Amino acid sequence: MNRLPISVILPTLNCRDKLERHLDASQEWLPMVEQIIAIDSNSTDGTLEVLQTRLARYNAEIICAEKGLYKCWNKAVQSAEQPYVYFSTIGDLIDFEGLRKLYSLATDLQAEIVISSPKMVDEKNMLIKRKWPIHYINDYLQSAGGTIIPDSQHLWTLATGFIPESIIGSSASNLYSSRTLKLKPFPEDKGHPADVYWAMQYLPSLKVCITSLELALFCFDETRLNSWSELHMIMNDMRQKIIELGALHDEKEIKPSIEDVIINFQNEAKQDLLKQCSHLEEYATFLKLNESQPMLSLKNKILMLTSVRYWIERYLNSRNRVNNQ
Repeated sequence: MNRLPISVILPTLNCRDKLERHLDASQEWLPMVEQIIAIDSNSTDGTLEVLQTRLARYNAEIICAEKGLYKCWNKAVQSAEQPYVYFSTIGDLIDFEGLRKLYSLATDLQAEIVISSPKMVDEKNMLIKRKWPIHYINDYLQSAGGTIIPDSQHLWTLATGFIPESIIGSSASNLYSSRTLKLKPFPEDKGHPADVYWAMQYLPSLKVCITSLELALFCFDETRLNSWSELHMIMNDMRQKIIELGALHDEKEIKPSIEDVIINFQNEAKQDLLKQCSHLEEYATFLKLNESQPMLSLKNKILMLTSVRYWIERYLNSRNRVNNQ
């Protein structure tokens, strides 16, 4: 079988034990890709030695770099020799069939990025109920045939409708064009939500395939719990970024929509909302209702399905009704 023309990027930092398990789980497909690039941020726990020992058989390139996840990603991408890049982040697993399907979608549809929704698991690989924006539109994707290629205006909605989270979800569930990432690198000064900024800045100008297929796992361990306070601190910066990006679209359309796509509420409300995820489960009922309206345009469907404001206000209104009783 021919190897997939993919450059796999494996970023590491002091994760020796997790790396061993990750490589054990990935050994089925590691020989089936054309290039492996490991980039280590000067680990001191033996991680680098594990990379050197375990990846020697694959003729992998091993790079050392200073700390900074997206800085490491960008540096490794510059060494990518294959047309597509896959980020194999530690603990997030995919099998060869999943990788092959991402590649097939990218090539068949000539997409610059393929986005898929990961299965969310804990450290024991047990499924958990946590959801990201990509999961909230999965039912719609399935009713649309499982795959959509949104136009630039729809992508604008998808790139901003879930802030401070992002529609691109986990990059370990996605496949990227190497050329695209070399020309459009991730911002290195935005911390944890750099991928959100990247999506806002670039998605509307790319050919993007979004699929309902669940092809990879995302592991929620203690080190990866969302830092809501950090995200809250950058909300105003996000507002300014969207205003700046208005140059890509009709200014009259974009300014009135800013308040609709940026939900600026306090950290406590976010925590409370997370505890009330059952309200977001109403999405399933809403989607079934939406399917009964076939004349509704694709644009309007996506606008409704990605309206964070709508669902948060539903929750807050229901909470207020309970408090008033």
